[in-house]
Amino acid sequence: MRTYPSKRDGWLLAVIGVAGLVALSGVATIFNAPTPIGLKAVFTVIILGSAGLVGWLLVATGYEVSNTTLTVRSGPFTWVVALDDIEEIYPSRNPLSSPALSLDRIAIRSRGSRLPLLISPADREEFLVDLARRSPGLVKDGSRYRRVGE
Repeated sequence: MRTYPSKRDGWLLAVIGVAGLVALSGVATIFNAPTPIGLKAVFTVIILGSAGLVGWLLVATGYEVSNTTLTVRSGPFTWVVALDDIEEIYPSRNPLSSPALSLDRIAIRSRGSRLPLLISPADREEFLVDLARRSPGLVKDGSRYRRVGE
């Protein structure tokens, strides 16, 4: 089993950092406002909980390749894809929400899934070679990998 961390775009980390500072200033503002302590507590829990979730996503987004599965983890969320179900892998810059901390992504289209899974391994080439080695039906075709022989 091999683990690959997500690539992290600097601009994304900057945006998240600024959002974190805004959240903390929101907590300070709430505590300085003449509002009931119960309301202060509720807003503080919501803001700090949201900041904690974002921090968890930043720290715990990565991809694990075993001999039979690709496991994608992003904070509290997990996706498991059987290697035999992968039909195609191709480069993507799709900005949809996904377990990727970079827009330099790869899309993984698998059987039984309507939308591709978008991920961003830091070492894309090593990740793709490892995935293809563990799933012999995946063959490189230009910048894509496709399932052949089925």
